[in-house]
Amino acid sequence: MKSRKIFLCLIFISGGVVLSLELITSRILTPFFGVSLYIWTAILSTTLTFLAFGYQFGGWLTKRLDEKYHESLLLFFPVLSALFIGLSCLLYPLVLPKLSGVGLITGSFLGSAILLAFPLILLSSINPILIALFRQSSNSKDAGAGFILFTSTLGSVFGVLVTTLFIVPNLTNYSAMLVNASFLGLFIIVVHIITKKRTDVINKKLLISSVLVTSFCLLLLFFKNSYLENVTSNVDKLGNRLKILSEYSSHSGNLKVVGLIPKGKKEISHYELLENGLTQNVISKEGKPLSPYAYNLVNFAQLSTNPNSALILGLGGGEVPRMLNNKGMKVTVVDINPNNLRAAKEFFHYKPNNTKIIFEDARIFVKNCFNEHDIVILDLFQADGMPEHVMTKEFFEDVKTCLNSNGILISNIFIETNNEATKMPLLATIYKVFGNTHYFSTKINSLNKNKDRLTNAYILASKNKIPKTIKFSLDDIPIIFQKEFHALLQSHQVIHKNLLKKYKIISDNGNIFSVLFAKQYMRERKKLVSNTPSRILIN
Repeated sequence: MKSRKIFLCLIFISGGVVLSLELITSRILTPFFGVSLYIWTAILSTTLTFLAFGYQFGGWLTKRLDEKYHESLLLFFPVLSALFIGLSCLLYPLVLPKLSGVGLITGSFLGSAILLAFPLILLSSINPILIALFRQSSNSKDAGAGFILFTSTLGSVFGVLVTTLFIVPNLTNYSAMLVNASFLGLFIIVVHIITKKRTDVINKKLLISSVLVTSFCLLLLFFKNSYLENVTSNVDKLGNRLKILSEYSSHSGNLKVVGLIPKGKKEISHYELLENGLTQNVISKEGKPLSPYAYNLVNFAQLSTNPNSALILGLGGGEVPRMLNNKGMKVTVVDINPNNLRAAKEFFHYKPNNTKIIFEDARIFVKNCFNEHDIVILDLFQADGMPEHVMTKEFFEDVKTCLNSNGILISNIFIETNNEATKMPLLATIYKVFGNTHYFSTKINSLNKNKDRLTNAYILASKNKIPKTIKFSLDDIPIIFQKEFHALLQSHQVIHKNLLKKYKIISDNGNIFSVLFAKQYMRERKKLVSNTPSRILIN
């Protein structure tokens, strides 16, 4: 068969596109539905369902259509898939904000269906069609089925690698979808150019369809910003207008720097750094931190006697390392995302003077530092909250080795303060490692006493007992944040062993963190989506 190599290339590419679309879809859905265990279950089960339907659909077609149409189907389905990918990119900015209101799990199923249903069914149906086509000329007992599935799976591996290493770090998710679609169309056009003198594998109608669909996807890609500005909103419920100043694609999430223009005003009042829609840092145009948690972390650092060295796990907008550095400390910052530093320098007035910055997963870094620091500040957030792999007993044991004999761990956590089922296992885990553990909770100003609201809280742990009497110097802290810090001190709770007896330790061996926090993160994600303009969530 003259076109055998072409079809093997096609099956390889289609396998790559299928996995690429799945990865990108998960990232598109994250700002709207989060990344809880339940959400991932929805995405994966939806993906596998459509692949199963595609395999069955392809087998059904081979039985009912004459063999002379099989080649045309193999080349038409990628073009049709590209069309549906383009159409989904037109549709999902309009639909996803509404779907989050019907429930995150249901919404993630429906969102996955909008983005993946037709492309996955069409591309996976190619496999049984090609097996049927090869059966006509194959002498092997399996009609080449094993090699076809091998090629398709190898293509999937290639698709994962290309998407992870090249597409995700360099393109927004919206653009990445359209790049996949354009690639499918361009492949069919290239096949025509290569084979037009030797075979009539592609007829004129298919060629015209390929050109039109590819042009449609490329036009959507070129006019992406104009389209999104017209079909989404950048105004929040209070009437404030949010303007995207910069956007950074990365493996760890979509970062945006947003300028907030208050209702009735024309000028930006302050900047916000958001990751997947969740605010990480807030700073004034003049460079003054407006995030209470940053001041709280710096204030708690005074619990260490004459601290000289601080390890900060999580850069954010750079406020905490900058303030500690201004106090004369030698600072080491570990962050997984280099784009955090770009954003901090470009918009948050951050200058890493006398600061060592390392781009690495914090879990890996703490395995290789020993008795070096007076303070370790844990300020790691991703997607909806704290990453689960840095909330285990084993991680805190490694953190403990980073501290010198008088060292203190200061951890900023995002939690429902009244939810004992989630708070106490985390406290039990840290107590198991350090023994000396203290908890401080932020007061929620809510008329309806909403116990299901996530807020910042703080866990302090030390190798030695913290002195009972500490005099804090708050001279360089704005008065409004001084009041919050005093309220934090009043919430002080010393953790005792008898409080923790019935709670399970979070460990690497059967990490229960995602199960414990899934529901509260889903509740918070739903509130976030309802209060955040859709343009900010689309990435």
